[in-house]
Amino acid sequence: MSFWGHEALAKIDANTAAAEVEQGAQLVDVGEPQDWFAGHIPNAILVEPELVDNAVKELAKDKPVVVAARTPDAAQGAAAYLHDHGFQVAILQGGPGAWAASGRPLARADGK
Repeated sequence: MSFWGHEALAKIDANTAAAEVEQGAQLVDVGEPQDWFAGHIPNAILVEPELVDNAVKELAKDKPVVVAARTPDAAQGAAAYLHDHGFQVAILQGGPGAWAASGRPLARADGK
């Protein structure tokens, strides 16, 4: 498993997040469906803020989780919930916007 430092909810940049995903970390995009359709990180799992408890059932506890969200509060809330349920979690600072700003693509519902 990854080790992101001493914080329970570490904050990582897009380069670190991409490296973690390449090594098998699960990527959760916290947001509303319209945000997802407009642009999300490829291969991320959409989790609506009010449905984070469902993600606990779908995610593997033996793999770290990177949480990306469009707002810091949504990221913090989802990450804290997952951490409280036994997941190793890091927050992608800046969410999908930071991912795109790092030169990585976002996927849209129409496949573009």
